[in-house]
Amino acid sequence: MNWDLIRDLLAGLGGIGLITYLVKLVAEHISKKKIQSYISESAKELERFKKEIENKQKYSNLRFDLYKDLWNSLVNLKFKADELWDEVTEESLKEFANMLKKTKIEVERNNLLLDDKDYISLKDIINRFENYRIGKNKIIDIYKKRDENRSASMAAYFGQAIDNFQIKNQYEDLLNKLSKKFKSNIRLELK
Repeated sequence: MNWDLIRDLLAGLGGIGLITYLVKLVAEHISKKKIQSYISESAKELERFKKEIENKQKYSNLRFDLYKDLWNSLVNLKFKADELWDEVTEESLKEFANMLKKTKIEVERNNLLLDDKDYISLKDIINRFENYRIGKNKIIDIYKKRDENRSASMAAYFGQAIDNFQIKNQYEDLLNKLSKKFKSNIRLELK
């Protein structure tokens, strides 16, 4: 047997084994770096995603608060209109006028929440509520003067009452429509 050949063969195989071992070590090192890099990038991506969710939640909470504030103002105006409808007094008229002013401001502040058609409808009905207030003021005057010219006063009273009733009903119809839209918008944001 040729020992030199066996020795050379074993040396060659050992060299191949060493090369294979070194290649394996380098591959594992590269693989570990890739895994570490992937983990690091995934952590960064997860952190960005978490911040995005937090920002969306903050935005959603803010929009909900805006909807709630606007809705409360609109409903409080309805309640004041109902009180004024039930009992026409200078005090109820003053409270209605104050609530009307607050609601006008709230509608303007929250204009971005409303689509253009609803915004225009609200502005229109609020302007008509100004007439409602003026009409109720006229009714107070009619009550005060009713003994002087009773039939003319009663005709004016009923005419004004009908106008006011129509304005009040239009406002309530608009509130019902807005209620559905607000609920729908809030549900969409929660998804």
